[in-house]
Amino acid sequence: MSVGRFRQGRWSTACAAYLLAATLAGCPSATPPPPVDTVNTEAPHWVFGPPRGDRKVAVVFIHGLFGGTTGTWKNARGETFFEYLRDTPRVGDQVDIFAFGFTSNMFAGGSLNIFQAADKLDQILTRQRIWEYETVVLVGHSMGGLISMQAMLNHPEKREKVPLLVLYSSPQEGSQISQIARHVANNGALRQLIPADDNQYLESLDNYWAKIPDNQKPAIVCAYETKDTGPVRIVQRSSATRYCGSERLAIDGADHISIAKPASRDSYAVDILVNALNKYVLEAERGARLEMPDFTVDGDRLVFVLDPLSEGIAKLYNRGAQRLRFFIVPPVNPKLMIDPSTRDAPREIAAGQVMELRFNLLARGRSDPEYAFTLKPSVGPDRAIVVRVPDYAAVEAQQNRVIQAIGTQVEAYLSSPGNVASLNGLPIERQRERIAAIAQQSLLDSSKPLSPATSWVLTADALSRAGMPDIAAIALKKAVETSPESGHSPSVRTLNEVISRQTGTRFLRLPSGEAPSAEAVASFDSELAHIGTENFRAWLRLSNRMLQVPALEQEAMVLQGDVLREQGRLDAAQAAYREAAAIKRAPIASDRLKITRDLQERL
Repeated sequence: MSVGRFRQGRWSTACAAYLLAATLAGCPSATPPPPVDTVNTEAPHWVFGPPRGDRKVAVVFIHGLFGGTTGTWKNARGETFFEYLRDTPRVGDQVDIFAFGFTSNMFAGGSLNIFQAADKLDQILTRQRIWEYETVVLVGHSMGGLISMQAMLNHPEKREKVPLLVLYSSPQEGSQISQIARHVANNGALRQLIPADDNQYLESLDNYWAKIPDNQKPAIVCAYETKDTGPVRIVQRSSATRYCGSERLAIDGADHISIAKPASRDSYAVDILVNALNKYVLEAERGARLEMPDFTVDGDRLVFVLDPLSEGIAKLYNRGAQRLRFFIVPPVNPKLMIDPSTRDAPREIAAGQVMELRFNLLARGRSDPEYAFTLKPSVGPDRAIVVRVPDYAAVEAQQNRVIQAIGTQVEAYLSSPGNVASLNGLPIERQRERIAAIAQQSLLDSSKPLSPATSWVLTADALSRAGMPDIAAIALKKAVETSPESGHSPSVRTLNEVISRQTGTRFLRLPSGEAPSAEAVASFDSELAHIGTENFRAWLRLSNRMLQVPALEQEAMVLQGDVLREQGRLDAAQAAYREAAAIKRAPIASDRLKITRDLQERL
């Protein structure tokens, strides 16, 4: 629509300027226009807050270019959209409310454009600790809706926090009024609102929004105006609903300004926001959508019993009509490995779907009768969970059988001269990869069903405990390659620290995150292989086979030292450890030697 079409009645440019200032109500007009903020200088602020800490949802209101932090949402009686939301039963008491504002000067430069306002939004929400809420809902009027969408593009890591955008007359294909405004106002922000066919910003928004995977996009609920503001419809229905799903809702009698100024708590504009909050955010909590049938209730805790006969699998059901996200705050003792790990990123369960939590105990580390952790769902209360181990002797016996089976399988492979010749023809790294793969397959054959990443972690754990840290490092590297998120697991991080200390080399660089505690590392590092007397000959055979492969010589001598130490032959064990240290400088040999000397002195 061209400027000329708005000059019917011989309007002047001055009249067009008045038209904009008076919210395009006409020039002249028999009816005074509703109040409008031509210059916004009001700072962002908590409307209902700051938070007390008992609410998980923050609702953030974002005004448009022709609006103000509070004025956009205030009706002629001085009552606000914020108050009506807060007064809504079973909704208002579950949310904290924040009003975001940015510099908005309709007739002059200085207004923030969409990119700048989106960056400011992120900075303000960070400073006000709003991003620390489990759920954030963005409510935008006019250009405020584009600002909320741009914030999701600028900061994809925040999308998990934002399941819902509610947009009131947001010009997703541009606004015709900007064609007038650009002739009468020196305001760069207005140029971003011209129709999409002549608007590079909106073309860019369209391209980048389409590239977001559907399961990462927030739900968008759109409300659109049905009444002209003066002689024009500022945002047409098609523009106000471009990115919305099926919820494209007309508000009868609402123009571009009044659509954000509901007259009462019973106004349809309020109902739209309340219904959206119920459907996409709050409803799952009321329906107790997360079900955990494999746990039993023990006071205020949920208990899962882990024993060698169980597969260690607990199911989480999402019975709701929307996705469910959750974090796990892991146990202090990393001996319990939880798969999947969610320490630094949430996991998501689709509506009506199920996810399995798998619990495994590493062979290394301090044994506790219980391991407590917290599951934090996006809706509903946090769940205090305990994994209880009623028969540790049986668990440890099973772990020792797995380690022995690995040794037997590797020894059988090395008993073939052809295999040894083939192995020696490979680079050292590939030799260790071959042995690690044999060990992993042995573990899979002798253990309960495991995910690929978990099987590699448990293989690394067993090899490390058996005194083969170089091969263990390869196995742990395979685990993180198979599942990068496993690198955030406290079990993996602690095991990596121990293996790095054993080898003197950090084979694996894990993502930045919380370092394992010194206590956890010490409990892992102090563990030596416990080789039963009935297996002495088998372990000695394995060490002799390993001596045929130069890349395995040091670990072969460490293993011989362990067998001799278990037999009580401490002088011979020290000799084996010294020979291991002479083959390659590595902490594992010198540490074993020191432990054996200390043991001899105590005797």
